[in-house]
Amino acid sequence: WATTKGSQRFVKPRTGTRPGVPASDLTFNYVFSRVTSHIAEDIISADIHLEVPMDDHHSHFSKGRTTTPEEDGGRALTDTSFVDDMNAYARIHQNDTSTVVNTATTLATIIAKWTMAHGMRLHAKKTKIMLLLHGPRSRSTKDEMAKDNIDCITTQHLDDPIGFVSQQIALGTVIAVNSHAPEIHRRISKATTSRAPARKEVYKRKQLPIDKKVLFNDALTNSVLFFNAHVWNPLLQGEIR
Repeated sequence: WATTKGSQRFVKPRTGTRPGVPASDLTFNYVFSRVTSHIAEDIISADIHLEVPMDDHHSHFSKGRTTTPEEDGGRALTDTSFVDDMNAYARIHQNDTSTVVNTATTLATIIAKWTMAHGMRLHAKKTKIMLLLHGPRSRSTKDEMAKDNIDCITTQHLDDPIGFVSQQIALGTVIAVNSHAPEIHRRISKATTSRAPARKEVYKRKQLPIDKKVLFNDALTNSVLFFNAHVWNPLLQGEIR
């Protein structure tokens, strides 16, 4: 039996695993790993995968790893995932409008096909495509897409189109094309808000030594600025432990 916060009703799950049991995470991770594996195979087969630049002097992997790059899928970068959030990557072979649209459509079709094959459905309105174009004709390609109002792609597996965006939030972090400024401004705003209650309750107290005030301030702000993690503020209402 299970319920949710704010609900007066109880339900008994009749399919899958019970909420909260360890088998739930294990089962999901097993199924989702199959999804990402099939997606990676199709991305490589379509020749739109990215190659991780790596040599003996510039390795992007941990030096203490216990597996070889081949055991981890080789040098092909196809996707990264965290729980049920996934970022898929594709390489555009040349900068022109048709190639950009065809590559994005191919990638979206691959993801939609394998998620549906495993009982999942891609949410088109929550799925976004970010373009990082560089090299010859990159600027002209962007101008052509803007001139022709090409701001989304469609696939036969989804009813709604998937839009092109210049930035999006993934795992609580703003990812923007060619800029870290949106995420920096966002963290500064969060850090300022986090320490606001302390201005009246802590910083103006003469009984507290300055080193304790600095320690308290750093705990509230640095965790947000450096790690994008909000620390519990005991001065905020509703955060009683």
